[in-house]
Amino acid sequence: MKTIDKLSFVPLLALLLFAGSCEKDGGVFMRENDAIACDCTEQSISQNVLCDGEWVADCGDGLLVETSPERRLTIMKDSRLGSFGALALFFVLSTKVAALAALAGMAPLHALGACCLAGLLGRCQVFVGMRLPSARPGGLGSMMHDGMKPRYAYTALGLCLTACLVMGRHGLYGLLAAGLVAFRLLSAARKRIGGVTGDVFGALIETTECAVLAVCCLP
Repeated sequence: MKTIDKLSFVPLLALLLFAGSCEKDGGVFMRENDAIACDCTEQSISQNVLCDGEWVADCGDGLLVETSPERRLTIMKDSRLGSFGALALFFVLSTKVAALAALAGMAPLHALGACCLAGLLGRCQVFVGMRLPSARPGGLGSMMHDGMKPRYAYTALGLCLTACLVMGRHGLYGLLAAGLVAFRLLSAARKRIGGVTGDVFGALIETTECAVLAVCCLP
């Protein structure tokens, strides 16, 4: 199965992933500690689909350092964790846990909807990133970019807009936050390494989830 074929079900997987990991005993986040358990569950499951946490660290190490594009790509391919990568990973995980803990005090349906929306928008950002050229020939970014089919993008767009409508104003907030994250991160990737890589896709997913969860905590 080609990489792009695996990604064709990512939007639907996001809904099941977050609904299943966040729902517990008929309620959502009955205790604040469940926020940490939920995030750990989501991270563990998503490692079998997209290594988001590792890619966030690699992207942080590569994009934040001041050096040549070639050196940045080499750093991002290195499996060792650097200072910038550790900071990026800590920021992403702590933001998600804080947002999930805040959602614990809100209406159960709103909390569940926020988690579903975050997962959906995060995974569908992959299709936005595919519009950029690949920074490393032969890598995951190159395979995804070359194999993208319009029907996958249209399906993702339809699911995202539907979910945003269901969530009302928080759906609009989430859509705007996702757009801002995509613009900032993808612009930086294109400027610093010349395009996208698998690390950029993973970082895009995680940072989008953080932003969407955060805005869903707004009144």
